[in-house]
Amino acid sequence: MERKIWRILVACSVWIGMFYPIGSLAQDFSFDLNEIEKKPYEYIAALSFTPSFSLLNRDSLFYRLKYDDDDERFVDDYRLAIEASGSYAIAQTKLVAAGKYGVTYTDDEWTDDGVFYELYGQSALNPNVTVWLGKKTVKWGRGYIWNPAAFVGKQKDVNDVDANLEGYYLAMGEFVKSFDAPLQTFSITPIIIPVSNDLNQDFSDSHSMNFALSLYFLLADTDIGLYGFTDDHGQWKVGGDFSRNLLTNWEIHAEWAYEDVSERWYLDQEYVLQRTSQSATNVLFGTRYLAPSNTTIIAEYLHNDTGYSQSEMDNFFDAADVVLNTENRQPLSSVKSFQKDQFSGQFLMQDYLYLKISQPEPFDLLYFTPSAFLIYNLNDDSVRFGSEFKYSRFTNLDLTMRQQYFPSYQDTEFGEKMNAYKIELSVKKYF
Repeated sequence: MERKIWRILVACSVWIGMFYPIGSLAQDFSFDLNEIEKKPYEYIAALSFTPSFSLLNRDSLFYRLKYDDDDERFVDDYRLAIEASGSYAIAQTKLVAAGKYGVTYTDDEWTDDGVFYELYGQSALNPNVTVWLGKKTVKWGRGYIWNPAAFVGKQKDVNDVDANLEGYYLAMGEFVKSFDAPLQTFSITPIIIPVSNDLNQDFSDSHSMNFALSLYFLLADTDIGLYGFTDDHGQWKVGGDFSRNLLTNWEIHAEWAYEDVSERWYLDQEYVLQRTSQSATNVLFGTRYLAPSNTTIIAEYLHNDTGYSQSEMDNFFDAADVVLNTENRQPLSSVKSFQKDQFSGQFLMQDYLYLKISQPEPFDLLYFTPSAFLIYNLNDDSVRFGSEFKYSRFTNLDLTMRQQYFPSYQDTEFGEKMNAYKIELSVKKYF
């Protein structure tokens, strides 16, 4: 315990130490005509240090499944990471790379991980046609917190929706045409994504060739997207979205997706693992409002048709409670495996409300932006709260503190989470 508390104090000292020295440095400004010439290359890098501390809910099922009879009260970890991206242009062709490498210290162990977010070549064949080949992030959908139409991309992390997302290796083309008419812009984008033992393994469970297509319309000041997806096994999906400003400070958006075959695993009333296949329709409705006080409000409702019902969640909670109170270890290992594979994602159930409020520079506190969010599970009435405080007083330096709180409601998605409270500090220096 004393060792962990000491690590927390050291981490906070480093965090504060990174803050003050930079603020005391004087800055020299100069003007050079060569600096305004367009260079063939661009790059940016960021070094971040992020300590975090989690107070554990020792009564929750997820805690008991992981720690069993251990008496862990909190978890702390410390991460140092560097992110970088750059590009080099030759005539109408551009080479782009972006990635991240980090080391983490937790539970008296060091781990490291690295990933390329993107690594591709891009070429403009003419003013209307562009092609890409390589690893690229593709973002479909208008939802702020979740994108049911993200057929060829990864879902956002609700803990940091602005974080970079890893792409897939693909071949993509785009044709764009502008008009002097109610239809102001039109584009069509076909995509091919292969899956094999060495390529895009996390995109699909089996070897396949996957095909996707998006159509975009800017029609009467309304953004409209239509999406389609299929593979060489015959599975298919379709979806769409729109976004429109009703007023200059009030936007509305919606998104939907229909999947022909969606498979998932669940526990039945006898606690036996079952697999089901069914069609699914996922939808999201949302709005963004900028108040005269400069307060931004984002509200969204989402329906995840592939999520678990209340009875299916109750079956899992009952099964976990039974095996935790038996001396037979075999059922316990099976439930642990099921929980790890199926319950590690986001929006496990079907209906949620999301609300976020942010206010830059409240009470004339310059460079300071606080925000708060809430995710409410409409199926079991559980909730999670979060807040974020950003301070950007110094050039190329961001200071952020994030907090999350999970009220302990028994047999609910958020109430049975392992964490009761989590706080995270982040110092991010850009170069």
